[in-house]
Amino acid sequence: WGGKRVAPHEASSGVRAGGAVRPRSNATAAAGAAAREAAFADYVYLRENPAGRFRELWFHTGGCQSWLEVERDTRTHRIHGCRDVREPAERAP
Repeated sequence: WGGKRVAPHEASSGVRAGGAVRPRSNATAAAGAAAREAAFADYVYLRENPAGRFRELWFHTGGCQSWLEVERDTRTHRIHGCRDVREPAERAP
């Protein structure tokens, strides 16, 4: 075997003759993954936070395991109404 072993930090690419091959990461794919991760973080954490009455879904983990629709004032945290989402919603007049 006449191949020269090259240390990974001396190689210019992931392909070389002799020694173990350590592929380099794809910078384009890494940038795309970072962009997708940033978009997902924005979706999870950066939501509108309206002031005033707002309807939201709550899950009753410690009790009946039901989803509830709660109308809450985001300024005072006062609850104005609550219903089990399995029940039909009342229609506005």
